Amino acid sequence: MNICIGDTGVKQISITDEINSRINKITKRPAFIIITGRGGCGKTTLAQLLVKSIAGSSVLHLDDYRYSRTSRASSGLLGSNPSANKIELLLNHLKVLKQNIEVEKPVYDPVTGSDESSEKFRPAQFIFLEGELGLHREILKLADYSIAIKANFFNQMFARIFRDASRRKYGLCKTLKVFYQSNITDFNKYYRKNLYKINMVIESDLKGGYKIIGESN
Repeated sequence: MNICIGDTGVKQISITDEINSRINKITKRPAFIIITGRGGCGKTTLAQLLVKSIAGSSVLHLDDYRYSRTSRASSGLLGSNPSANKIELLLNHLKVLKQNIEVEKPVYDPVTGSDESSEKFRPAQFIFLEGELGLHREILKLADYSIAIKANFFNQMFARIFRDASRRKYGLCKTLKVFYQSNITDFNKYYRKNLYKINMVIESDLKGGYKIIGESN
């Protein structure tokens, strides 16, 4: 995983090392590092890479705070809609984790749509908050650093089609409908407006590489 930095010459460094150098400047512990973006952009992949390479880190998957698919059936809400998520519970858990206290977090099953399971989550030095919900204004306020991933539109679509068709057994028509509602309608309505608050924007490519395309303090 490499990124190119600088206009003259090419300096190739690991994306994980680059992110590590930035978040290690944070003095608060535990530190919340948001990894967000549209569905299918590679959030989970990047989070897994970071946890493997950065000592004292863990991932809190924000999708685990979704209400069950059954409970959302009458409203038709997708998980991409903030109202389909247990926002208050998540905010409460984040505040508890900031005090270095473990929480009993929900576990959402993306295949069955069940939210009946739970597990203990212990604080780490760096907690990567991975999920589209990281762009929710109240959650973003609690971040010590934030990263958004951009990906080619067709890469997002193919990733979502593969996931929904192979794992969730959706038909092509439903898969495309869900993709459009989630990645375009819901994202633009609820999350896109907060992208300006993100510290680092990186772009992923077809080969699994990343490059920084925007930064702010």
